Amino acid sequence: MITVSHCLALPELAPAAVVAGFGGLNRSVRLAHVIDEPDIAAWAAHDVLVLTTFHNHPNSEDFWTALIPALDQQRVAALFVAIGRYIESIPLLACELADRYAFPIITLPFSLPFVTVAEAIHRLIIEDNRVTWSKVSDIQIRVTESAVRAKSVEDLLHTFSEILSRPIDLVEDDNQARYSGHTFPLGSPDLSHWYLSVHGAALTAPQQVIARQMAGLLAVYLLQQKIARQTEFEIQSTLLERLVLGKWHDDVAHRQRIRVLGFRAERAHHLLLLTVPDLLRVGPRHQTRYEDARDLVKRLVDWEDCLISVTSQGLVLLIGAIPGRVTVLRERLTPYFEQFPDSTGLISRPLALKDIPPTYQIMTKMLPLLEPASLHSLRDALFPTVVAELPVDLMQTFVAATWGRVQDAVLATTLKTYVECGGRRLEVAQRLGVHRNTVANRIEQIEALLEHALDAQFLTQLELAHLWMLTQTPADL
Repeated sequence: MITVSHCLALPELAPAAVVAGFGGLNRSVRLAHVIDEPDIAAWAAHDVLVLTTFHNHPNSEDFWTALIPALDQQRVAALFVAIGRYIESIPLLACELADRYAFPIITLPFSLPFVTVAEAIHRLIIEDNRVTWSKVSDIQIRVTESAVRAKSVEDLLHTFSEILSRPIDLVEDDNQARYSGHTFPLGSPDLSHWYLSVHGAALTAPQQVIARQMAGLLAVYLLQQKIARQTEFEIQSTLLERLVLGKWHDDVAHRQRIRVLGFRAERAHHLLLLTVPDLLRVGPRHQTRYEDARDLVKRLVDWEDCLISVTSQGLVLLIGAIPGRVTVLRERLTPYFEQFPDSTGLISRPLALKDIPPTYQIMTKMLPLLEPASLHSLRDALFPTVVAELPVDLMQTFVAATWGRVQDAVLATTLKTYVECGGRRLEVAQRLGVHRNTVANRIEQIEALLEHALDAQFLTQLELAHLWMLTQTPADL
């Protein structure tokens, strides 16, 4: 930045003399302009160094009393007056006002052409701009290199802060008002709500250019990280899907490929399933819910020996079996179940590769029978295991002869509620919001369809069949 002092140091301005306003010699100068119009302030602008011969200007107290405050309000850099032809000296009143406003008044001999003064000052400004923008170019290279080397968003923002010597944050549009400083949009439609916030006083033009570049590079970095995470997830999903479905080829090539992801085929692993209700429903809300669940689990279970994929029910994880890891998992997944209380978790014992596919089939059948909002151990879920492993042919026959006969939706809902309430008709009426006589009438219809009284023994059989149906897919039924 060029100041009035820098200009006075030029050889061409050696005859110049500061007569007042010494406190304003650090005012910035962006150009020199000759003004001999009667209303100098109206023709001036901020950071302009005004040159005048005082032609057409009255050298009166009223004129100076109005001129100095007006030029100061316009943020004019300084007033250079050619002494000799139209004005002999600067009045004492003008000097006192200039000192009060710290506004420099500088005299020049009338014999010194203004073109010489203006040319020297503009040459100085151009050279300063050349040096400044050369430095900006070097800084821009540093900014670009920092984006390449950064290990995280926090690391990148820290480097940006060091480059600009100001605190820099990544903020959402809702939080912009909380930050004092300047915000720069990241420029990507996918990041339209995010801004780079630079704290502190006003930025110079070069600093604004650098900050805008930082915002653009931050957007590229964030999008690149998003693509990298998605690519890694897709690779994990493909390999993990082959493992759980028994399509894994246990050869050297496949072992080396999966080892890059932190999975060692020779070691035992826990199989972990987490349901994500609404996963298959169409709509932005459910898609966001799925992405939130996956990202949260990824943050909570950030071990290198962990693969994550997705199924029709939710998330599948394969985690290296280390003593005490199940206990740690229960603690780490607490925030997950707090955010997704309708999700259910089930984890296996340590498994070898060959044991993963059959264990996966059993676990997927057991998930609907388990209580949500907690992580269950496969070894402790004995009853769900028994239900899931009931003979398929026998159970299909029994289901067809019982639940399959109740085709009416109202009667089917009533039967399900009746089974869940253990045959307590008043409780059934309250849950369904109908009269007790209505329940009694429906039960008579159901008993007629089933040709069997809904006694306690038969209700137990119906409940078991219902639990078994939950372990089967619609195609199996």
